[in-house]
Amino acid sequence: MSELLRYLLSWSHPVVAIFLSLLIGYLLLRLLSVFVQRGLRQQLGERSARSIARSMIALGMIPVLGITLEMELVSLRALAEVIAETPGVVPGLRILLILAIGYPLLRLGVGQLRRAILRKSSVQASQLAGKAVFYIGIIALLSIVLHEMGFNLTAVIGAAGILGVAIGFASQTSLANIISGIFLIGERPFAVGELIQVGDLIGTVIAIDLLSVKVRTPDNRLVRIPNEHLLKGIVTTINRYPIRRLDVRLSVAYKEDVAHVRRVLADVADRHPLCLDEPKPLIIFDKFGDSGLEFLFAVWVVRERFLDLKNGIMDMVKERFDAEGIEIPFPHISLYAGEASQPFPIRVVNDTPSTSVVNPIGGTDPT
Repeated sequence: MSELLRYLLSWSHPVVAIFLSLLIGYLLLRLLSVFVQRGLRQQLGERSARSIARSMIALGMIPVLGITLEMELVSLRALAEVIAETPGVVPGLRILLILAIGYPLLRLGVGQLRRAILRKSSVQASQLAGKAVFYIGIIALLSIVLHEMGFNLTAVIGAAGILGVAIGFASQTSLANIISGIFLIGERPFAVGELIQVGDLIGTVIAIDLLSVKVRTPDNRLVRIPNEHLLKGIVTTINRYPIRRLDVRLSVAYKEDVAHVRRVLADVADRHPLCLDEPKPLIIFDKFGDSGLEFLFAVWVVRERFLDLKNGIMDMVKERFDAEGIEIPFPHISLYAGEASQPFPIRVVNDTPSTSVVNPIGGTDPT
């Protein structure tokens, strides 16, 4: 090793010249690529301009490297002979070469894989596949490096297996969430930006991770839901489809004409600008309620205007009912002593300072 150091010091000028030549060539190409990217950005777009600039740098470094090697070929040959004669240097250079080539290739492969999956699947699937391939590639690179360093991989794998079992028992919940996250990303019951309902919780999905799903509620709170809970429970994706149906439940007095109520509601749906003509609105006489006749008034709307329609159509129904003289009943209860008996005749007497209730059975009860 001391001989190699002495040789490097004696040949410091050629080695530094090679490094400086490559560095200056790269910087000049980089500067030129910036101007090229700016010129092509408006015509081809940001992504295409960036790809052309990177390709120009890669192609431009080839002649720079060739000129540099031709100038310093004698120095490189002498340096290679000294390196080959020095014990322990060749394996170290092999390790550096493996890392220098393997890691960029791994990053490039992961990027290409993400883009290929993104064209056919969702963002979550591309991110998950990219992370999985990246971690597997890192493990493979570390295994090769350890082998070059002389480690016994059998013992390392055995120790890693024992450690993995211990970690698995200690983090069963996390592993369950990770597996559930993989199933959720593969099944795709919802995507980022969609509105979901889990139990009583309603919110917009802002992130789907391996351990949990992040949801933003309408009142701007962040809620973290474990993936295992989503996989085991019932999840409703509210705005998956382009249109939604708004169900409005109404009650009118028993004295009202059912046909007249239907005509008024149909006219409301026809006049409101957000109600869709297809599918047609539904007006269903649902049931006889405790205080009135109950109707289901269902209209369709594009999902982006759902809240606007919900707010506007309620006002419109109230105005039309008032204009048509249709009574909206309030809950009331009549008390009877039996099937054949009449209601108790009760009246309020206000001729004295203290209000009294006349009891038909006898006497007055002050209140």
